[in-house]
Amino acid sequence: MAFPAYLADSWQGNDPCGGWAGITCSPNGNITVINFQDKGFSGTISPDFGKIPSLQRLMLSNNNLTGSIPQEIADLPALTYLDVSNNSLSGKVPLFKQNVQLLMSGNPQLGKDDGSQSGSGSSGSGGSGSGGASGGGSAGKRSSASVGVIVGSVVAAVCALGLLGLLAFMAYKRKQKGFGRVQSPNAVVIHPRHSGSDPELLKITVAGASSANVVLNGAQSQEAAGPSDIQLVEAGNMVISIQVLRNVTNNFSEENILGRGGFGTVYKGELHDGTKIAVKRMESGVIGSKGLDEFTSEISVLTKVRHRHLVALLGYCVDGNEKLLVYEYMPQGPLSRHLFNWKEEGSKPLDWKKRLSIALDVARGVEYLHSLAHQSFIHRDLKPSNILLGDDMRAKVADFGLVRLAPEGKYSVETRLAGTFGYLAPEYA
Repeated sequence: MAFPAYLADSWQGNDPCGGWAGITCSPNGNITVINFQDKGFSGTISPDFGKIPSLQRLMLSNNNLTGSIPQEIADLPALTYLDVSNNSLSGKVPLFKQNVQLLMSGNPQLGKDDGSQSGSGSSGSGGSGSGGASGGGSAGKRSSASVGVIVGSVVAAVCALGLLGLLAFMAYKRKQKGFGRVQSPNAVVIHPRHSGSDPELLKITVAGASSANVVLNGAQSQEAAGPSDIQLVEAGNMVISIQVLRNVTNNFSEENILGRGGFGTVYKGELHDGTKIAVKRMESGVIGSKGLDEFTSEISVLTKVRHRHLVALLGYCVDGNEKLLVYEYMPQGPLSRHLFNWKEEGSKPLDWKKRLSIALDVARGVEYLHSLAHQSFIHRDLKPSNILLGDDMRAKVADFGLVRLAPEGKYSVETRLAGTFGYLAPEYA
């Protein structure tokens, strides 16, 4: 579940028993009750609730929670009451102890992975009536339902096999052609690469787009025949035509400049559908070995990691001396503007609540880089100007040109100092 901003008012200090909202503790300082009912939470139920052995009552009803109930919650030794009613939970219900009262109504998909709902057998003592998916009904109705499930499964299996065959044929034809071509005007096709999953297709429509040759990793794409021809880039790459980027940034006009950095200028762009993007254009005069290293580092890292508190890379362009990176647009700009230049901007200073929320967002992004991604990365240039804010003032970490891969199994890394002068990354401490 995401950390809501309103909790920042009461969740202060390191003692959850010190008046934190939704938390009740025993006289000896152990958490016994967590009440997050009617809070508008979304996301999945964290298995970390299972790390509170003293927890007796967990109330999460009337939210927008999805996913399944973690087994870790069922394993809590002191748990006697769980209320997850009126959410959008699904999946198998884990096996709870006989003395646990379960309230699960209002979750139509909960328990459907297991027709017999063996996990909810123990929830019978907790209220088969309140459990939302009881096994009531006559044997005849059960039999009819079973036949319907079997017929539906067979039809679905046949359709799935046909679809797989079609996909295999299309993949074979695409492999034969190497690079395909989309004869659809005003469209650019990008294939973002996600770690551990199949590439998802992201389609961006652009008015008046035309083509350009792109050479990357020794492979050259085909040149489109005219302004209405758009290339289909090989899956796993996120290459965008230089002409497309010129169109959406008004030919990199001064009016579209968002800021300037050590290695280039950032422009604001707007796609045909109104979606805003940020385009970082590296200056040709500074593209030495260091500039190219930062360019390739950004692509290498951001195609391997994706997190709600890391700025997303949408694509890139290599065209002769032109090197460009395309990011999601962050309307409120860098954190440094709100910390140091708020008077010049004519805005108000950040209040404590927003500062705490931003700090938590940054911490989550860095934690993901350090220990939760499939590889461990060290940012090496974390500073206010590299933390970007959205319209809701939620923060995302940006600028991954100096990121270094940390070897697995090592708790310390020997590396030279890098980044902003006068700033020492925590990894060096």
